[in-house]
Amino acid sequence: MKQSNLILSLVATIAVGTVALREAFAQLDHGFYAIEQNGKRAGVIYVSARQAGATVYAEHWVLFANYVYPDDKNRVETVIKGEPKNSFSSETEFMGRFEIPAGGKYIRVDSSEFSKFPVKK
Repeated sequence: MKQSNLILSLVATIAVGTVALREAFAQLDHGFYAIEQNGKRAGVIYVSARQAGATVYAEHWVLFANYVYPDDKNRVETVIKGEPKNSFSSETEFMGRFEIPAGGKYIRVDSSEFSKFPVKK
């Protein structure tokens, strides 16, 4: 599976199966989030502040070595929990202070929203 399809599958799976302090959907509000799988911390997400109504934005995901990509074979309960305190004031600060743990990976999710499909029919 291509990485872009895998990321979209990941975001969709998490959006459908998420219960959090702040209910999370495909678009996350500005803040810092913990990703838990089967009750264990498996990653974090940082979302930069953006203006209301923004249609282009990025989310910064750090997946730990124990993260499991959900699919038909890997039935894992994935929960995104909003952290009560956002420790980072900007994307630059997050990337400068947060360390990717051994075996982990950084994923930048660039999102563009449209009211219609961006292709001619």
